[in-house]
Amino acid sequence: MLKVFVGINHNYTVSPEFQLALSLFQQALPPEAVLTLIDSDHDTFNAHLAHIAAKDLVLFVHQAWLFLGNNSVQAMVEVLNNSRQFDCVIPSDTSGYRPQAGAIDYQTLYGFEQFVARLHDVKQMFAPYDQRDVFMVLVRAQVLASFDLTQLDVFQLPKLLPQKTAIALNAYAHEPVDYYSENRQEIIDLIPADLHSLLDIGCANGGFGYHVKQQRGYRVIGVDLNARAASKAHQLLDKVIVADALQLSLSEKVDCVTCLDSLEHFAEPEKLLQRIYHEFLNECGYLVLSLPNVGHWSIVTDLIAGRWDYVPIGLLCNTHMRFFTFHSMKNLLNTHGFELIKVNKFTVAPNENAQALLTCLQQAALHVDHDNLSTVNYHVLAQKKRRQ
Repeated sequence: MLKVFVGINHNYTVSPEFQLALSLFQQALPPEAVLTLIDSDHDTFNAHLAHIAAKDLVLFVHQAWLFLGNNSVQAMVEVLNNSRQFDCVIPSDTSGYRPQAGAIDYQTLYGFEQFVARLHDVKQMFAPYDQRDVFMVLVRAQVLASFDLTQLDVFQLPKLLPQKTAIALNAYAHEPVDYYSENRQEIIDLIPADLHSLLDIGCANGGFGYHVKQQRGYRVIGVDLNARAASKAHQLLDKVIVADALQLSLSEKVDCVTCLDSLEHFAEPEKLLQRIYHEFLNECGYLVLSLPNVGHWSIVTDLIAGRWDYVPIGLLCNTHMRFFTFHSMKNLLNTHGFELIKVNKFTVAPNENAQALLTCLQQAALHVDHDNLSTVNYHVLAQKKRRQ
């Protein structure tokens, strides 16, 4: 029997993104899998190990916040079933995947599916374990009996059994960044140095604001709807408010407001920009945005293929309420009193197939904005215009 244990935490009960991540994870499991959710806030994997039968295959997954290729679990099971010299199997991931799959250029679920399909090779199913850290491991249950289960960290099993561990090359999993704790150094570098205070809208755990305080010495105020995340940010920032930014009551004005991948989560971003301009920012204050670009080539090719799949993170995050290109973003800021000062672009260039498509469109006399199509995310520094 295949038993699957996956960690979840408080976020999975309050966050639509985490709920979708869990749903996608469950869909990627084979139908015969028996799934157990481990509340990682109050429970451990170890508490469940004694109830596993010796003949079981057991899949441990750190948490469901990952992208798991279809048939990846089956591919891991096949390695154990066909290769008795192994007791542990881990999936291929962003480290050392098959080179014939091409660059990691997926930004959508459809692109991820295409990338995973390119990995498949019936001639070479596994490779030796290379000491990488793991977030997912499949193990024969009988092997667990040789360890002290009260002390065992199941995700250290590959390091404890290096000669008995294989990488399943036809399985692929991608663990996204923990955006609740990012420090966003590239954004800090964009902010003018001679400021004194900053309001971070959507501060999450406060990782970004903390690094601003450490590097610049600014007074940092955070605001977030997630009370659990805000409680962690409260330990790092000067002040944290649990509130909707559209309802926020702020007793002071600041030199800079940051909306890092948060403006697109507002159904009416115009109202938020009005509040930032009139109520939150000092005269000539700055607004810093990190904004996903819906005009990226991966979205275009998805639409041509009849796909628009919401995912927990990225360009098509399921809690995005509004979508922007550079053109619409620039017009929105200008309309609400902000002047663009600097724009940095995070780019992922079109892959070979997408480039061929764009070339055909251009040859058909259609205007093709290659710059916008290559940009995944815009990092924007804008300044409040002086009132006339």
